[in-house]
Parts: sequence; C-alpha cells; structure tokens
Amino acid sequence: MIWILIFGIGLPALLILQPYLFYPLSLGVFSKNRGEVPPENLDQALLPTVEVILAARNEALVLEDTLRNLLGSDYPPEKLHIALGSDASTDATIAIAQKLAHESGRIRLDASVERLGKAEMLNRLVKASGADYLLFTDANVRFEPQALKLLVQRAMSGKADLVGGALRDQISELQLAGHVVDEARYLEFENRLRSLESARWGLAIGLEGGCMLLKRSAFEIVPPGTAVDDFFQNLSVLRKGGRVLFEPLAVAWESGASDAFEEYRRKRRIGRGNRQNLNRFAHLIWKRPFPLGYALLSHKFLRWFAAIWALWLGLGLFWAAWKGSELAGVLFVALFSIALLSLGPLKRLPFFGSIGHFIRMNAALIEGLLLPDKRRSHLWEPTSRHEPPKHH
Repeated sequence: MIWILIFGIGLPALLILQPYLFYPLSLGVFSKNRGEVPPENLDQALLPTVEVILAARNEALVLEDTLRNLLGSDYPPEKLHIALGSDASTDATIAIAQKLAHESGRIRLDASVERLGKAEMLNRLVKASGADYLLFTDANVRFEPQALKLLVQRAMSGKADLVGGALRDQISELQLAGHVVDEARYLEFENRLRSLESARWGLAIGLEGGCMLLKRSAFEIVPPGTAVDDFFQNLSVLRKGGRVLFEPLAVAWESGASDAFEEYRRKRRIGRGNRQNLNRFAHLIWKRPFPLGYALLSHKFLRWFAAIWALWLGLGLFWAAWKGSELAGVLFVALFSIALLSLGPLKRLPFFGSIGHFIRMNAALIEGLLLPDKRRSHLWEPTSRHEPPKHH
C-alpha cells in the first residue's frame, strides 16, 4: 500500500500542485505586494524606432479598428510604423490596409497571393524591417495609448531583448457568465507569475504574442510549421542568455474566442505548438537548471501534461480504494463526481463552470500535444468573432 500512496497518489498530486500552487508560492504570487514600478521615463528624442509586425488572414471585421488604435498610440509618429502581412486574404483585409496606408503613410503592406502560413509571413515582415524594435501583435488586440512607450522604456532601462505586456481579455456583456471569464482569470494569474519571474530573475516565461516587444537583432527565424511563434521567440532569447522582462503597466486588450468550441480549437493548436517547443527547448531544464530550468519546468512543461497527471492520480486513488483504503475511495468518488457535474448539469454555475473550463482546456492541450496532426497546421484561419472589440 505504501508504494501505491507514494507513486500512485503522492507523485501525480505533486506534479499537479507544483505548477499551480508550490511554484506560485515560491514566487510570492499570492502576496499583496505586486511591486509594479513604472520604468524609467526616457526623453522623446531617445526613443528608438518601432515597427509593428502583424500577420493577418481575413481579418476585415476587426482590422481597421486595430490599425487606427496602433496609429493613435502615444509614441512619436515618425518613429512608429506598421508592417502588415496578408496571408492570401479573400475578404476586404487588403483594401482596408491600403486605405489606411494611403491615409497615414505609416503602413507597409505585404500581400501574399498564395498561402504561406503565419511563421513564414512573420519571417518576411521582419526581414524587410529596419526598425530598432519590433512590436508583435494580433488583429484582435487593442493597446492602451501608453502601452508601447512603457514597453520600450522597460526594454531600454532593463537592457532586455524581449518585453511582454499585460494582455487582458475584453469581456462583453454576453460573455459575463461564459468561458471568457475563466480565461480572463487565468490570464491575470499568468501575468502575476510573469511579473515576478521578471522582477526576480529577468526571465519571464510564456509572454503573449499579442503584446510583445522584441529587439530586431534578437529575432530568431521561425521554423516552418511552427504553431506557437511567440513562445519560440521567448525561449530563443532565453536560450541565448538574453533578458526577458514583463511590464504589467503596459496593457492591451484581446477579444476572446466567440464560443467554447473556438477556444478549444485554439488550445488544441497551442498544444501542437507545445509539442514542437518541448522538443526544441527541453534540454534547458538540465543544461541551465536554475532559475531557467526550474521556471520553465514549473511554469510550462508540467502544466502541459496536467491531464495525464490527473488521470494518473485517479487511477492511483481507484487502486488504493480497491486495496481497501476507504479515504481513497471517498476521494475518488468525490473528484469523479465533481468532474462529471462540471462538464454536465452544473456547468453553468460559477464554481463548477470554472472546473469544467479547466478540464476542457487541459483536454485540448493534451490532444494537441500527444495526437498526430493530420492537417497542415502552419496554415491558420482567424478565430471566429462576434463583433469588433471596443476601444479602451
């Protein structure tokens, strides 16, 4: 029985709790002291040139608002330009970009006739850029006016190659009781982790590609077929010994997926990208064990297999109950019942809804991570959207 308790229950429980409880506790995530100190305020004349890198396909519904939001940023206009890559768009994406390019004179359009995939489109846009820094974003993201300047100032004062901002979910009234609320809570938790990793070690993990500033000289060519390019850039900088910081005061807003199915599909794609990045960067755990290996294992790698650890724990509890442990039997029945209720009749209640969301999203991640991809995953379609996000 002792071996069942250790390896069937204790070990999988530890693997689940490490990324969600013990690692956050070791960073002080749950303390009230957030330590959000504004970066050094630089003179306007010292600000570097920035080019926004935006790859899009069929984003006519939201693109004009996005481009106007970027052009209206509180940053010297002569030092801020936009590079928009259209990956064989079939809607009005190109027409919108051409109109605003003519109005502003600050938009560079690369309209590909054939499908390239996001990775190749990003490589093309960056190769043609001459800016000091690159701001990576997506078509459904809106920046607060000061966000870009805060990112740049943090990068320069902190001597960082890469700086991420606080990407937050914009929640509409229709989504107040839905999956987007759970994603918003999860994003806030993630932002807190990154903020503390940045402050303590200078190696924030898992920056959001919708709000990410990278020194152009630090850009790594994205391999063909890469599904999660932002994590690839993040870990490429850390692998080369660069500093990666997080600026919590640089806020951008993202419109979430229109429904739970779209969110599941997005997480599944992230799972495929996780498999690629696990193969590329797992060696950092033993080659640079602390703090990078510890942070990478705790913050990301263990989470990606949470569904496996949960099944392992369930089997361990069932095995212990079979061997005569009444407590293990009670725990197994309780956890199994909560899971069923959260995915079924009680899924609309806040507590059970959050658990159900957690289960579904981890199922999507593990599906993408472990199952073969039968499609050409480097070719992407925009997430289904109800309406363009409103300005903040």
